[in-house]
Amino acid sequence: DYFKDQSYQDWLNMAYRNWVARGLAKPIYAKSQVVDLAQLPPVCYQEVTNYVKERVERSLKSASKQIKATREHYSCPEALGLLILVNDGNYGVVPAMIQNIVARTLHKYTGINSVIHFTANMPSSSPETEKEVLFWCTWSKASVRPTVPETLLERIRLAWFEHHDRLIGGPVEIIPAKEDSLTSLKFKKG
Repeated sequence: DYFKDQSYQDWLNMAYRNWVARGLAKPIYAKSQVVDLAQLPPVCYQEVTNYVKERVERSLKSASKQIKATREHYSCPEALGLLILVNDGNYGVVPAMIQNIVARTLHKYTGINSVIHFTANMPSSSPETEKEVLFWCTWSKASVRPTVPETLLERIRLAWFEHHDRLIGGPVEIIPAKEDSLTSLKFKKG
């Protein structure tokens, strides 16, 4: 959990006040209003990305180290490493931001062959459907190292959604992944 303390929220509140002072954002008067980072000027989005990047990279580094140690412990040097990142409550970190960070840094973490990133309990809206959706993405650097087989990643995805369907008593809307799918998702708070 790279946002387990209050420091991210504190930093984001301070940054937002700074953006208002610089004329980059409008003041927020509602106590629980969610800031849509996609609606902010690119300079603000980049400042958030830079802050989040440090935390995500620490997680990637730690996971890569753990996967390598597991390979060594079990004498399986060719085993593939799968990292599962779950966003379960941080509405200020949009999926496209994490995708951007992971895509630009995954090559440095040789223990990780593929990444699954999803939300467990954070419904989103998408222009592709009227229903609520949960996002699920997989990433890898096939040009750098072997990747976890797509068939395994798909089996994990289907098993998760079947489990989730049982928990909530109905199916989750699944939309086909497109290039702009992540940027068009909007978290629905609460």
